Parts: sequence; structure tokens; C-alpha cells
Amino acid sequence: MIAYTLKVAIVAATIALLYAYWDAIERAYHRASSYVKEVNARLGVQASLEGVEQSPGKGDMQATRVIIPPVHPLPPPVI
Repeated sequence: MIAYTLKVAIVAATIALLYAYWDAIERAYHRASSYVKEVNARLGVQASLEGVEQSPGKGDMQATRVIIPPVHPLPPPVI
């Protein structure tokens, strides 16, 4: 009985913390998402939906191919 009460208390505390900090969590998610988009734009990464096929009747995507340009190594340092 104590173990069950402890489990319920942990779940309730987790829900309360998520509710209390939801705005901060959402802001952090959007900030990280914006950062990833900015880095991808700087690197020239482009997502392409070529080759995406849909299952008949299901309507979900089966394959997504992301085209990433090759990374060129940095030139040697000048001494």
C-alpha cells in the first residue's frame, strides 16, 4: 500500500511540475528549434521529400530522404 501511495505521489508531483514549468519548457523547445533551423540554414542543409511514397489507404509516409551536402574539410592552418 505504501508503494502504491508513493507511485501516485510521484506521478502527481511530476504532473504538477510539468504544469508549473510548461511555459518555460515550451520556450526552451522553441528556442532550440530556432537554433537548429538557423544552424541548418548556415550549413546549407536542405530537406527533400523526394521518394516519399504513401501506402494505399493508410496515408502515412513510408520513406523520407534528407539531402545533406558533403562537408568539405577546413584548409590547413597557415603558419
